[in-house]
Amino acid sequence: VEAHQYPFTDKANVQLAVCIIDLISENNKK
Repeated sequence: VEAHQYPFTDKANVQLAVCIIDLISENNKK
């Protein structure tokens, strides 16, 4: 996937990664 061709997908991927990191962090706290 060419990020410069679809910049909005890049932003979505970043948000998705942040959400996943948040979920992992929450699981590690328990």
